[in-house]
Amino acid sequence: MLDESYQMRSDTLLQIVERFERGLFVGDPGQLDPFTMVGTERWIGLPHDPTLNGVSVMLAHNQGIPEHRLPVSWRLPPSAAPTISEVFYPFAGFAAGTIPGTRSLEFCTAAFGDTDLDETVAMEFTSGWALRELPRRSSRMPVSC
Repeated sequence: MLDESYQMRSDTLLQIVERFERGLFVGDPGQLDPFTMVGTERWIGLPHDPTLNGVSVMLAHNQGIPEHRLPVSWRLPPSAAPTISEVFYPFAGFAAGTIPGTRSLEFCTAAFGDTDLDETVAMEFTSGWALRELPRRSSRMPVSC
C-alpha cells in the first residue's frame, strides 16, 4: 500500500514498482502534483517525469485499473465541504462525514497584528474554514551595495 500516493513523484514510483505484484494507492487526488523550480522540458512526455504524480503515471500506463473514490471527507466540517468539493474535486463530489460542532478551533494566543490575517483567522473560527490569497512573490532579488 502506498499512502499519500498523489504526492509521490512518478520517477520515485518507477524505482520501486517492480518490487510488488499488486498495489493499493491511497491518496487525495485534489492535491497539487509534485513541482520543481528548474526547467522541465527534458522530461515532458516521458513516463519518469518527476513533475507528474505516481498515480497519474500508473493509471496512464495501466488501462483498466479500478479506481474507487470515497464520497465522504472526514477532514472538513459540513460548512466547508460543499465549497471545497465544488472547487477542488469537480470530478467527484463528496460530503462531510462530520456533523456541525464536531470540529472546532480555539484561539490560544493574541492576534497577529495583521488586520487581513486576523480577519481570515476570525472567519475560519466562526465558519470552520477560510480562504486567504497570499500576495504575489517578487521575482526580483534584493540588491546589496
